[in-house]
Amino acid sequence: MVAATRTDPRPDVQRQLLAGGDGIRSDDTDPGRGRVTVTNGTVRVNAGDDAVKGENTVDISGGTVTVTSSYEAIESRQMTISGGTVDVTARDDAINGAVHFTGGTIPRQVPGPNTPTSGLILLWR
Repeated sequence: MVAATRTDPRPDVQRQLLAGGDGIRSDDTDPGRGRVTVTNGTVRVNAGDDAVKGENTVDISGGTVTVTSSYEAIESRQMTISGGTVDVTARDDAINGAVHFTGGTIPRQVPGPNTPTSGLILLWR
């Protein structure tokens, strides 16, 4: 699990993470915290549980987020996907939470009977 706050302004940064449990996680429930933000670069995660989890929010506005294996790929109470590419593989929910989608690309890779949000997809612009 990545548990530290890290900002890297370089647009070409690549991060690769292999985790037996959660991958990238911010689990603080205080308002204004519990946030995972991806604005550029490349993030590649292989996780045994949640690949990317923000307790309160996940914001993806650019770059590439690839989850090669997970139980739930991206999970948060609220998500904003406004750019970039989100390519995830999950054994359960690919994207779990309320999603505000305004741009970007989301290919679907969910083996088995589940749809990306356990049967209900609500996207709004």
